[in-house]
Amino acid sequence: LWEIPAGRIDQGETPSEAACRELLEETGRQAVEAVSLGKFFPSPGGSPEAIHLYMSEIDLQVARPPKREYGEWMEMELIPLTRALGMIDKEEIVDAKTALSILRYSRIISSL
Repeated sequence: LWEIPAGRIDQGETPSEAACRELLEETGRQAVEAVSLGKFFPSPGGSPEAIHLYMSEIDLQVARPPKREYGEWMEMELIPLTRALGMIDKEEIVDAKTALSILRYSRIISSL
């Protein structure tokens, strides 16, 4: 399963702070700045859960080993945007938050 870094918002934490923390925990990379890509509700009829989406530049100089939670197993791979878009089209990326983040990011950079 292809998935962007993600996790819960801890008590007292903003969605932006949670996004930066999760990025650091799961990838060992420090966010320079977290920019909102909006939010969505994965199941509005059955749950009040909202998922906040962020993009960030990462400081590759500030890297450390990931500090993953117990039971988290993953490999990290940086994928060019054009390949990621193709992976969505081929249903290789099927995680909704990941696909939506990539699509929203693509629209932002194409308008620059």
